[in-house]
Amino acid sequence: MDVRIEPMTLSDLAEVLADHDEFWGGRDVRFLHQRVFVQEFADTCLTARGAGDRIAGYLLGFTTPRQVGYIHVVARSAAKRADPGAGRPCTGRSPPLRRGRERSG
Repeated sequence: MDVRIEPMTLSDLAEVLADHDEFWGGRDVRFLHQRVFVQEFADTCLTARGAGDRIAGYLLGFTTPRQVGYIHVVARSAAKRADPGAGRPCTGRSPPLRRGRERSG
């Protein structure tokens, strides 16, 4: 799988919301996609870009003051859902979330 992991921007968030059905089908979970995550927790909000520079998946997360990482929402496009490892690049690239996983694992 050839993807590029990058910090999420507000433009990326707008793209995700515009393509909401591509990630979530008929479920309306736009309310989970708050700008504050991208604005305040930039180091734990990531996009995975695939072919054609399209967002193939994304992760919104944050860390607590005690350095525990939480994933608030994570999704991948319908085209990438068949690949069981498609979400790993995002969770593995976020140092705060990786630290949280290492503590719990």
